[in-house]
Amino acid sequence: ITNEMVENCAPFSASASNFQNIVNQYKNGYVVAHNYSYDRDVLENNGIVLPKKSICTWRIATKLFMDVDEVAETNLPYLRFALKLDIPIEMRCHRAGYDSLITGHLLETMIYLLIEYGMLDQNADIGEQLCELSNSPIIYKRMPFGKHKGQLMTEVPTSYWNWAMKNTSWFDESADDFNADL
Repeated sequence: ITNEMVENCAPFSASASNFQNIVNQYKNGYVVAHNYSYDRDVLENNGIVLPKKSICTWRIATKLFMDVDEVAETNLPYLRFALKLDIPIEMRCHRAGYDSLITGHLLETMIYLLIEYGMLDQNADIGEQLCELSNSPIIYKRMPFGKHKGQLMTEVPTSYWNWAMKNTSWFDESADDFNADL
């Protein structure tokens, strides 16, 4: 998203109260987003109070496709095409309405796959199961980024972990890029 893409758009503050009113109608429901922690932080920094229950389609996709070689990425634009979601091509990513629609289609597709793979019980509350799956830790089998990306976690040299502990904020709970899953 560039400044040029949003230069003619109204600031969020102009619609924040309308947005909060919509959220309030579903205060006992679930908030669903792709990379929920980012959206949550942006909305909360703008004074929006969100429901307590959240489902992050990025976290679920990361768990679901971790061992699927045919799915190389878990970002929304990639998954849209890799999973052949039924979304018209003119609906471009990085637009709130379109991203919401794409995320909804992604969630629906993943629910079917999770049931097929035995990761969801279709006879139990699907929302609660998705919430739990979304909010439980990602147990990485392979390094998700950096110079050892793709390498088995057990094969990442101890010297790299020592370097990361001293030189990154991945393990600092107060940092923006803290990675609780690591």
